[in-house]
Amino acid sequence: MNISKIKETNTYIIIYASVMVIIVAFLLAFISSVLKPTQDANVERDKKNQILTSLNIVGLKGEAIDQQYAQTITDVQTEAGGQVYVAQVDGQTKYVLPVKGRGLWGGLWGYISIDEDKQHVFGTYFDHESETAGLGARIKERWFQEQFNGKPIFTDNTQQVALTVVKKGASKAETEIDGVTGATLTSNGVAGMVTDGLQAYIDFLNK
Repeated sequence: MNISKIKETNTYIIIYASVMVIIVAFLLAFISSVLKPTQDANVERDKKNQILTSLNIVGLKGEAIDQQYAQTITDVQTEAGGQVYVAQVDGQTKYVLPVKGRGLWGGLWGYISIDEDKQHVFGTYFDHESETAGLGARIKERWFQEQFNGKPIFTDNTQQVALTVVKKGASKAETEIDGVTGATLTSNGVAGMVTDGLQAYIDFLNK
């Protein structure tokens, strides 16, 4: 075979491949820029839904989430370097505090809503990055989250948060929540997220 023709063929392939890569990269960048506003809006709506869920307002979808959030959240304050969402639920004031932690495989996060007296939990929402399905991932299920409803945050010492999560079946105090069976490390992560997360707002809670 003619060597010059081989070189010409190889050059053509390289140029063709390079052009295709540039075109594909351009198209992906264009599509990403077009979809970004929609993606950002979906992320924001999901956040609103998580906050509403912590207030025991569930089952909403689409624009109904935006509408309910606008009616429920009346103010956003800055406390302890984080945001506190002020809500009105059935004519009563509630506060929603964001919390973050670490599970077995990745990050944990959530929202804890508290009553106006700042002494009791009204509701919670928890989610995870990559916990094990059927085990640690169950912290996202409502049966687990609803265990916190009505629980006291403190015992006698209002300078130290007592609310926590313990091993399944080991809860004895009113401030102790049963963890998920077979998910000790994830449960420990939620315990730290709840206790340490609320402790970070201690000045706000004692106002």
